[in-house]
Amino acid sequence: MLHDIKYALRQLRRNPGFAIGVVTILAFAIGANTAEFSVTHAILLKPLPFSHSDQLVWVNSAHPEQGLPEAGVSVPVYLERRAQINAFADSTLFNFVSFNLSRSGLAEQIDGLRVTPSFFSTLGVIPWKGRAFTAGEATPGREKVAILGYPLWQSLFGSDEAVLGHDIRLNGENYRVIGIMSKGSAFGDDRIKICVPFAFTGQQMSEGERSHEYSSMIARLRPDATIEQARQEIDALQRRDAQRGVVGTVVGLHEYEVRKFRPMLLILQAAAALILLIACANVANLLLVRATARRQELAIRLALGSGHFRLARQLLAESLVLVFAGGISGVLLSVGVLPLLRLLGGDTLPNPQAISIDWTVLGFTLLLVLGSSLFFALVPLISIWRYNPAEELRGGIARGSAGRSGGLTRGALIAAEVGLALMLLIAAGLTLKSFLKLQDVRPGFTSDNVLTCSLSPPPGIYKDGVAQNALCTEILRRLRALPGVRSASAISTLPFNGWETSSYSIKGYTPKKRGEGLNGRMEIIDPAYFQTMEIPLLRGRVFSGADTNSAAPVVIIDQFLAHHYFAGRDPIGQQIKSLSYNRSRTIIGVVGEVKSDSLVEPVAKETLYFPLAQTGSERMTLVIKTDAAPRTLVTPLREAVAQIDPELAVYDVRTLDQRLADSLVTYRSPTILLTFFGATALVLAALGLYGVLAYSVSQRTREIGIRMALGAQNRAILTMVVGQGLRLTLLGIVFGLGASFALNRFLRSLLFGVSASDPLTYVIIPTALMIVAVLACWLPARRATRVDPAVTLRAE
Repeated sequence: MLHDIKYALRQLRRNPGFAIGVVTILAFAIGANTAEFSVTHAILLKPLPFSHSDQLVWVNSAHPEQGLPEAGVSVPVYLERRAQINAFADSTLFNFVSFNLSRSGLAEQIDGLRVTPSFFSTLGVIPWKGRAFTAGEATPGREKVAILGYPLWQSLFGSDEAVLGHDIRLNGENYRVIGIMSKGSAFGDDRIKICVPFAFTGQQMSEGERSHEYSSMIARLRPDATIEQARQEIDALQRRDAQRGVVGTVVGLHEYEVRKFRPMLLILQAAAALILLIACANVANLLLVRATARRQELAIRLALGSGHFRLARQLLAESLVLVFAGGISGVLLSVGVLPLLRLLGGDTLPNPQAISIDWTVLGFTLLLVLGSSLFFALVPLISIWRYNPAEELRGGIARGSAGRSGGLTRGALIAAEVGLALMLLIAAGLTLKSFLKLQDVRPGFTSDNVLTCSLSPPPGIYKDGVAQNALCTEILRRLRALPGVRSASAISTLPFNGWETSSYSIKGYTPKKRGEGLNGRMEIIDPAYFQTMEIPLLRGRVFSGADTNSAAPVVIIDQFLAHHYFAGRDPIGQQIKSLSYNRSRTIIGVVGEVKSDSLVEPVAKETLYFPLAQTGSERMTLVIKTDAAPRTLVTPLREAVAQIDPELAVYDVRTLDQRLADSLVTYRSPTILLTFFGATALVLAALGLYGVLAYSVSQRTREIGIRMALGAQNRAILTMVVGQGLRLTLLGIVFGLGASFALNRFLRSLLFGVSASDPLTYVIIPTALMIVAVLACWLPARRATRVDPAVTLRAE
């Protein structure tokens, strides 16, 4: 075998153009598959970085009657489930929080978790340095301790272990550092930088807080328990619960993390696999042509006693050399491609730090290489398996014919290439058309020249709504005085940045069905918010400076709520009572609907707006409308906030256009990748078609010369050669259309406003492919018309 490999290297060195072409094609195909599989493996196949992660489940609540398929878990419900669900060996409650970390007079916002002490035992992790929280530290007044994530410890504290036992300043208060998590396994996500104890207050544990579902719950199943058993126990517990309409949900933690991304990743992995198949067909065709050109050599080998298996080994050696070179190049290419995948949205995936070229990915690549080698060796071998050495040496070479079986094999490979390319092109066309339609969706507000940023006033300093309102008012006053600022306002949660829902009631409204509950988004805003965002006022008035804490409580609703619950009557002056703000409020205005969660889905949840002056907010997002480029205000914005409170961090600074673009990342990334894969497939199919026809013309030179000597015109020769290519193309298009109709239904999760069987796409894409095929056929056909009959016949 080593001798065969050395011989293969000598053969390829004599024909470097052929070797470079094959290696380049394989490098792109194997590189694309390796890069995409590294993402698929990290997200879908690799277990979570916790001990026995298959035993971890995500436990939630849902309110199907209120249109809430997923809600959080309140403290009383968590305590009840922790004590009464026998299937759980351990469980934890946590929520995501933002902290203002102050060091050397500068404030920086960091993401963190507030967790129960059982967080570490449930997940099966322990701090790398120091210790975990104790039960005593999860009580009010003793919870000022913190555990640092490894990235935060590295970046801000210079990997200095002396930070253990010392205080850091979070949200204006001192917290003692008691632990440091290990690299890569801190909290399952390196974006989480710190955690503090979740200290339940007496009020949080009371039955009145049962509906305050703002936290998340993870449980570890007992070794002998199943998810179904846990579901049944929670269902039984809910049936005993006096609060109706609440449903408990239990799903594997890994399944919960990847559920939104699975369809996209599987589609992209399938697209990468199609690229590999097209590349295989292309390279197999090249090797088949090369083997046919070596018919005399192979015939001599057979005549001298070499068996077919000996020839197979030689061809396999040549394939191995080419494919391993392509595989190594592909792996190197994939290493360079991974950062590009992160730019396309890889960082939005769960556990993005796990995406890497590890041994499993390299093993996958090795399987691709070995499988491709066998395929490439078998295709030319089949065409020469029935060689008759005597016949080949007597007349086969003189005829210059590749043989009927070889021609059929090459034709079938080209048709397969065209069909597979068409499948990818149609998928790319559908997603591209869908994405273009998304660009035209109106979110209900204007995003041009709007700068946004988030603030989290420390609750230890800004303890009530009065202090929070005063802070926000002063910040907005200074911002409005800056040059270039047209308008400035604030909202508790900006669209596409999460939400907070709460139950409410409408005075005089009778539920249309039993168990119906009203539940909507609750937003706290500054009076200038609707003006800044250019959200239209449809009826009544907006908030004003007179809507203070001492004035009558008021609320503004959106058109969705008005249409569903005030049909046939005027909502202005009606009373609404929110569970979160336990007093009745008068509706003073109706504004337009705003898409808050997704541009793709229609508005399905009502929104209620409350004045900041009457409620206050523990977090706020500033919204600044500018006359100039929004980014020019970033530095003045930070300076204005620092002058008011140096410990108040400004974070998540983005334009509103950027937020809209980021909300489409799960649609933009597949569109870009499928378009790239489709273009690559089109180029490979065109090159394959050109190569087959060029070889066919060279093999049929004698025939073409005779035809021209007998009077055939150039037009007839062009028609003959182009017709041969178009017949193969049409065969591939028929195959590709049938396969696309059958498989493109799996694209529905990525489409918006476009049917998976969109007729325009199924007409335009095949037509464009036919045009490319004509161009690929025209060059060999043009060469055929230049054959000189006299020269050809004299050579014969």
